[in-house]
Amino acid sequence: MRILLLLLISISSFAQTTGILPERQRAELIDELLADRFDNLLPKLMEREKIDMWIVISREYNEDPVIKTMLPGDWHAARRRTILVFFNPGNNKPFQKLAISRYNVGSSIKASWDMKKYPEQWDQLIAIINELNPKKIGLNYSTDFGHADGLTYTEHEELVKKLPASQKPKVTSAVDIQRSDSASFDHLRSFSNRPGNLVIMPGDLLHVDIGITYLRFNTDVQQHAYVLLPGETEAPQFLKDALVKANRVQDILTSQFATGKTGNKVLSDALAICKKEGLAATIYTHPLGYHGHAAGPTIGMWDNQGITPGSGDYPVKDNTVYSIELNCASEIPAWKKTIRIMLEEDGYFDGKEFRFISGRQKEFLIF
Repeated sequence: MRILLLLLISISSFAQTTGILPERQRAELIDELLADRFDNLLPKLMEREKIDMWIVISREYNEDPVIKTMLPGDWHAARRRTILVFFNPGNNKPFQKLAISRYNVGSSIKASWDMKKYPEQWDQLIAIINELNPKKIGLNYSTDFGHADGLTYTEHEELVKKLPASQKPKVTSAVDIQRSDSASFDHLRSFSNRPGNLVIMPGDLLHVDIGITYLRFNTDVQQHAYVLLPGETEAPQFLKDALVKANRVQDILTSQFATGKTGNKVLSDALAICKKEGLAATIYTHPLGYHGHAAGPTIGMWDNQGITPGSGDYPVKDNTVYSIELNCASEIPAWKKTIRIMLEEDGYFDGKEFRFISGRQKEFLIF
């Protein structure tokens, strides 16, 4: 909640004058948010998952999805090989953020490479591991979660080769620290370069899927518009009724959010209510944040309305953001066809209730 409030206050105070922060101020705000995450969020996540050391390794222009969210606001990529070490000793001892690097990684992560003593970067990493002697070492590899699978084969092989025999049994996946999900929502082509052959005509129902990235955060929105026929002043009632049904599916889905409830359970409970009410719903909702399809529980897929093993088994957490993406089919006798009202609106779950961040579409955009 603290991060969200900080972001909203910073943006709204500046928006009153210019609307969009200049690049320098964006970087400053990103770094402030990063510091808050490192100091207040990450130690708790590592403690929760019983991982006292987390090692993130990435090479320039082949960045791990997670490390890209950790870099300073004025960095566009990792530098050469970037190795970050986070160590939580517990017992109220200081949380350590180290970079096996020639220079600091922003203001939060200090360079910890004695190049005179350890000319080889890997040797410095091993020395730190031996010195801190963690109980469990988390690495970014996972079968089920794409965001948590950023450690390349080469880097993994190098690390395992260098690790002393006494440290190797401590290595485990850091998947749960990252709250990752499967990024398989590829049913719509975003920003297609294909030329459009269809001409927009009066009486058309239009659908748009848009999103922006700002301060490293993402939006993901789908809405509908209607092009008026001659003599019309609003969309036909049958389209309004279809939109009401889709809004009802949104209400049903968001009412099923609960802390600790898995994505699969949220989906099945919501679909059961939709079926009982006669709503032809398809739900494919995903977390939102540093990625458009971000880390967190999978709540349905457009091509799978049943159980999603792995990512669907992940539980809903407090203070998380989601893109409520779904559709509801309606028979339209006047058009002699079935249409789908496809909506996507961004919202926030605080642990007790779900609310849409900037409202949601309840009326058609009219052209």
